[in-house]
Amino acid sequence: MIGFDDLAWTATQQLYDDSRQNLADQLDEMLDVLETDPGDRRVRRHRMQQPKLWHFTVTGDGETWSVLWEPNNSGEPYIHFAGPGRA
Repeated sequence: MIGFDDLAWTATQQLYDDSRQNLADQLDEMLDVLETDPGDRRVRRHRMQQPKLWHFTVTGDGETWSVLWEPNNSGEPYIHFAGPGRA
């Protein structure tokens, strides 16, 4: 199961309310990959050093979103940030 920071959770849920369906679908697809296999290279595109987080992007509806995450103490993904932007 994926854990979310409160603001990251709110931002991902807002995608559906804002009718950005393509972006939401792209994000859902990558979150499925993250949940199924956090070691998959698609969700480990870049490694941030300070703080030590993994980063990947999704694009849809003319917008790019960044997702910053790390494994929690039990090894499950925890998303610290999901929102517009590129790292």
